[in-house]
Amino acid sequence: LHLLSRRQRQMCIRDRDRMLYIMGIRADSRDSETRNSTAMSDGVVKECLYPLQTPEAVTAIASGKVIVSLSDRQLFEEYVIKYTDPGFWKVFDFRFISGKPFTEADFISGLPRVVITNTLARKLFGSEDPIGKEVLMGYVPYAVTGVVEAPTRAANSAYADVWVPYTSNTNYVNGRSCGGVCGCLLYTSPSPRDSTS
Repeated sequence: LHLLSRRQRQMCIRDRDRMLYIMGIRADSRDSETRNSTAMSDGVVKECLYPLQTPEAVTAIASGKVIVSLSDRQLFEEYVIKYTDPGFWKVFDFRFISGKPFTEADFISGLPRVVITNTLARKLFGSEDPIGKEVLMGYVPYAVTGVVEAPTRAANSAYADVWVPYTSNTNYVNGRSCGGVCGCLLYTSPSPRDSTS
């Protein structure tokens, strides 16, 4: 049993009733004899979901594990990674202790940028400010742009130790891993009914 404080419950997940989770796509043949299911490709997300006008924010998310180290100190420990986009920081509420999320320009360019938890920052850098420093993620250098308060594991869609633009991993952009991006969240604006209550 894991009890969450009011602060932990509020951190990361807000207005869950305003979220729509899309975990994949399915195509059925006209005669319904054949069915294909897969995760969404980067193309589907960019062409069909990002342009939507009704949601307040759209984010694509894929999860995995990655070894995080420093160039001068190999740690060989695996951490939970979320491959995502700038919309992620609009859908989920994180408290930035220092720095900021990776930018839209970082995402579009596929630059290796990373946001890490305060727990991981302390483990890697001690009391030094990690902003602008490099960490190795699967032996690829990523520049730290932000440090967030570690989220609770109960916030499964938001939980990770590190967050990077999914465009920095060519497997997700080229659709070779997990069939593409593994999930997408649409965060809608409150209805007029919600604002009057």
